[in-house]
Amino acid sequence: MLVDDGPLLRALRGEPVSGQRFRIAPPRTLVCTGQQLRDRDGRLLGAVVSMRSPLRPSRTRQHRPTASQRSSM
Repeated sequence: MLVDDGPLLRALRGEPVSGQRFRIAPPRTLVCTGQQLRDRDGRLLGAVVSMRSPLRPSRTRQHRPTASQRSSM
């Protein structure tokens, strides 16, 4: 993948980035999601991309309380 095709530059250009697999070093692959950041007037400020391993569940999902746990809080 060329640098211009990477998830951060794609998000900066306004292209949708959701669940894109991105190889950083063989055999390491990450799943990326990102979007543009704009101010209140719609001016482009930059972009943000999150990357996670497709092999491990995110910590948020692991520690999210179930409905029954939330009702007992």
